[in-house]
Amino acid sequence: MMYYLVIYYKHILLASICLVVLFYYRFRLLSFVVNMQSVPYVGDQVLKDFTVLKEMLPECEYHPSYAREHTVEKYEGYLEVFESSTYPDDHTWRWLVNADDGGNPLVPAKIVNAVERILKDALIKNYETFSELKIRLLESTPNGAAFEENELKMWRLIVDAEILWTTSPNPTYISQYFVLKETELSSDFEMCSIKGHQWNPGSRINIVIAVKDGAAWIKYLVDNIEDIYLKTGDENLVLVIVDFHSTDLDIQEILEASKLKPQMYKLLTLEGNFERARGLQAGIDWVIDPNEIVMTIDLHLDIPSGMLQSIRKHTIQGRMGYTPEVFRLEAGFSKSFMRGVWELKGYGLMSLYKSDWVAIGGENVEEYGE
Repeated sequence: MMYYLVIYYKHILLASICLVVLFYYRFRLLSFVVNMQSVPYVGDQVLKDFTVLKEMLPECEYHPSYAREHTVEKYEGYLEVFESSTYPDDHTWRWLVNADDGGNPLVPAKIVNAVERILKDALIKNYETFSELKIRLLESTPNGAAFEENELKMWRLIVDAEILWTTSPNPTYISQYFVLKETELSSDFEMCSIKGHQWNPGSRINIVIAVKDGAAWIKYLVDNIEDIYLKTGDENLVLVIVDFHSTDLDIQEILEASKLKPQMYKLLTLEGNFERARGLQAGIDWVIDPNEIVMTIDLHLDIPSGMLQSIRKHTIQGRMGYTPEVFRLEAGFSKSFMRGVWELKGYGLMSLYKSDWVAIGGENVEEYGE
């Protein structure tokens, strides 16, 4: 059986032997692919025609306690990453060597019940044709690492739900951010729609990677992106490969032979020794539109088709970026028979809008060169 050298990085490269890295994701914890693919996501037409939740629930500002206005020191940022919980149980713990070492915590029942009750009450009050609400996925993130002793608790939520009607066989799907607040009565909650915090299901995603040789894995990546395109039909996707003069394959030939449309890929060539940060920055710079998403990745990944909407859903312009985690298989295992560990402290996979890449200054090319 073949084994691959998997590079896992946080600008400082670490190497470990395993079969393949599976690209599942957490919004800084895990979010299992089955949940993402179980519900059709809202599209432009649905968002335009169905805004009842925004109309029924009040809008509110959201300023998490960890989003402070101060200069972030080197390596400080990872301390400001907080654990999200999911509902229903996504079983992200079941492939682990040690089940206590990771996986998404389950959203407490009191939060799930409160969200369901508030949304149902609002729908019943405003729509006589409302029949049923089915929550397909709920992600919950606390306002900070720990609540202050006398502070009312607050959570940011994203709710994927299906709404059924008595007058139509066609359900309505929603995927929207909310804030859930504890009231003075600790047994009660209030819920509001976050002002200006809406993800864009039509955003173009530029997947940027820097490479130097590695023919088999480059071909695997192109095949993987091609498979995602064929399964989803999503053309708002561009694979940007920045090549440091690979000698073991013709990347342009591989791209042209794929089923990706010409506008869905771009090959850039850089001179000099391989530098990941410089290569990624060149790919980021190639994207002109500030309203497009740029996602940096690496080789040795198996990316599921639901990943595109996960990127869009967790990347909000001027507000939020997405740092997926990867699952590293132990030697001898495969994606059909999984066992391994979640890599919890790597931030090389990063999704931001181009305008936000500019705002943070891009990759640290000076410090992380050769």
